[in-house]
Amino acid sequence: MQGTAGGRRLPAVSARTRIGAAAALITAALLCLWPLAASAARGAEVTGFVVFWDSGQSRRDFAAHLALWSDPSYDAATITPQGGVQVAVPKSGRELQLSRHLKIFLCVSNYGTSDFDPRELRRILQSAALTRRLAANIVAAAQRGGYAGINIDFEENPAADAGRLARLLSTLRAELHKAGRRLTVDVPAKTPGDTWDGGYDLGAIGRAVDGVIVMAYDDHGPGGPPGPIAPAPWVRRTLAYTLQRIPRSKVFLGVPAYAYDWHGRQTDTLTLPQVQRLIARLKIAPRWNGVAQTPYFRYRDASGQLHTIYYEDARSLAAQLALARRYGVAGVSVWYVGSETPAMRAELAAYAKGGQRSPVRAPAHLWLRRSRRSARGRSCPFRSCRA
Repeated sequence: MQGTAGGRRLPAVSARTRIGAAAALITAALLCLWPLAASAARGAEVTGFVVFWDSGQSRRDFAAHLALWSDPSYDAATITPQGGVQVAVPKSGRELQLSRHLKIFLCVSNYGTSDFDPRELRRILQSAALTRRLAANIVAAAQRGGYAGINIDFEENPAADAGRLARLLSTLRAELHKAGRRLTVDVPAKTPGDTWDGGYDLGAIGRAVDGVIVMAYDDHGPGGPPGPIAPAPWVRRTLAYTLQRIPRSKVFLGVPAYAYDWHGRQTDTLTLPQVQRLIARLKIAPRWNGVAQTPYFRYRDASGQLHTIYYEDARSLAAQLALARRYGVAGVSVWYVGSETPAMRAELAAYAKGGQRSPVRAPAHLWLRRSRRSARGRSCPFRSCRA
């Protein structure tokens, strides 16, 4: 039977033609869905950062649980003002990588003597010659060290250089791909209304790299009032905002494995084993913030000083992993390997076996707002331990 379209007669189409067209459409649809189905079948990735300033605990923990971690990064390289790259992986780290034939990424950051240095980064980005030199040196470092890829952790980039950073990443990815390597980048957690972190064009960055680690932690941190490090509602808004700009197949949710101790005008960073020992010594029953989905407790020391400690545990991690599952992101990234507890590793292992389930679309309009972040990404006491 012939049909019409807007009064215009259409040519007759045979049954064989219709069946063939339908088969082609079904095949195309299956090819589009295959990556998601394959990813769901193998679970989601669990990656993280191995550090070398914690007396070897991070490396030992990594070596003891190699099966858990997928393409982790050695946090051991920094840029120089001349566009160079300084790599400081100890012999033990290199021996582990080479003897077990591990796929390791090298994390290259703009960390200075005691904190991230945006001025040094800006000087490089505003010079075409230095930018080319930096890209070439990063690729050379990946090749010399036999790394599977590079992770870029350029923090506190000013808004004026957002485009320059995205272009550097695009150039770097092209050169790394020629060398058979991949590129990932760490970005600050952003939600609607954020202005302080304008140096990161998420859409452009997402197009420029192979993977994006969203540092969804330090919603409260040093320099601000006590509060949850990664409250679930804030993490949810961060994911929704990110997925409006970057394909979920490239997004990794950054999850924290540490604690903050606020006392007076000072904020100390604690590892989770330290928190467990403190709870046992003081015989404290931690409280649970049901909205933030995170534990905390308070106590007074011998001098009468009040301490407020927010930290992560298996239960709070489970809430974050549930969000990663809900939004169907590629995986999660832990800061940092060796600070997590055995119970948290069990949660991560379960997530890795079947992490991607029931992805949801990011809402078109996000009306929830939050206050300005009190701290930025990983630019806090953990890094200063290396100084």
